[in-house]
Amino acid sequence: MLNRSWKACVVLMSVAVAACSSGSDSSSSTGASSPVGTSTTGAAGPGSETVAQDLPEGRGVVTENADGTRTVTSSYGTAVVPADPQRIVSVVGDVDFEAMLALGVKPVGAGTQGGTVDSGFAPHLGDLVDGIEAIGWTDGVQAEAIALLEPDLIFVPDADTADLLDGVATVVPRGSWAGPDWKLDFLYVGEVLGMRDEAAAMIADYEADAAELSAELAPLIDGKTVLSPQVAWDHSQVYVDADDSFSGAVLTELGFDLAPLAFDDNPDGIGVSWEQLESIDSDYLFWQVRQSDDGSPDTEGLEIIRATPLYSSIPAVAAGQMYEVPNRPWYFPTILGARQILDDVRAHLLPAG
Repeated sequence: MLNRSWKACVVLMSVAVAACSSGSDSSSSTGASSPVGTSTTGAAGPGSETVAQDLPEGRGVVTENADGTRTVTSSYGTAVVPADPQRIVSVVGDVDFEAMLALGVKPVGAGTQGGTVDSGFAPHLGDLVDGIEAIGWTDGVQAEAIALLEPDLIFVPDADTADLLDGVATVVPRGSWAGPDWKLDFLYVGEVLGMRDEAAAMIADYEADAAELSAELAPLIDGKTVLSPQVAWDHSQVYVDADDSFSGAVLTELGFDLAPLAFDDNPDGIGVSWEQLESIDSDYLFWQVRQSDDGSPDTEGLEIIRATPLYSSIPAVAAGQMYEVPNRPWYFPTILGARQILDDVRAHLLPAG
C-alpha cells in the first residue's frame, strides 16, 4: 500500500467516499492544469456554457452573482453558495479545512486527521480548531451527523459524496489535493467563501517570505540536492516524496534541487526497501515524522530505520544533514503547511545566532 497516510485510509470508506483525490471518479473532469475560475458577474447556472474540459480538476469555476451569492460550476454540477455562509462543514478535513482556518473562517464541523472522531485534528492546527465538531469518515460519510450540524455549505472530496449530501446543504468540491496546485486550491476556497482578495494577499505574503528565505539559503544550498522521505505507515519500507509532491513544490520554490530519486516515474510511489537505503542519495533530508493523536512524535518508524545496518550509509545522515519534520504539514498541500515548511527549513539550516 502506498504511504499516502490520508489517501490510503480513505480507500476504506464506503462507496460514498470511494476516492480521496478528485479525478478518481468517472464523472470528474480532466482539467488538472486549468486555473482557478476568475470571478465574474452573473450566475453560470444550469445553462452555463462551461464544458467539462474547461473545469479544473477537484475544484470549480466560481462566478459572483449580483445578489452576493456565488455559483460554483464543477464536475459535480452547479451549486449556489450563500452570500455569507455561517455553518460550513468539511467532510474529510484536509485542504479546504486548513484553507478556511488560514482565512479566519471556522467551520462547525470537519473530518479528523485519522478518520475517527477520537483521532481529533492535526496537532499543528493548535487552537484554530477549538469548538469545531470532529467528524469521522473511515466508516463512510457520516451523513446523519453532518445533517445534525445544520450546515449551509459543505466541502466534499468526490462526486459520490456530493450526491449523498446534496439534499443536506449546498455542496462544492474541496480542492484538487495536487501538491503543485496548492496555491490554486487555496485561492479557489477563498473564492467560494467570497474571500479571494484575502486569499490572494496571503499568497503574496507567503511568496515574499519564500523569496527572502530563498535568497538567504542560496549560498548554502547552491548545487546541493534535497529529498523528503517518510517511513511507510506499516513500517515495511520508506517512501520518498516525488517531484510533483507538495514538499517538492515548496522546496523547489526555495531554490533547492531535488535529487534524481524524486523524479522516478512510478505510479505506485517511490518506495525504498530497507536493503536499499543508500539510494536515498541527497545532500539534505527533511524526514517526515508522523504525529500521534496527542501531538507527540510517532518515532517508531525512525527507531526501526535507525536500527538497520544501512542507516548510516544514507549520505545526508552521514553528513549530519538529516532533519526531522512533522508529517502532516509537510505532506498536506495547504498554506499552513507551506508556512510550516518555511519555518522548519529556516530553523534547521539557518539557526539563530
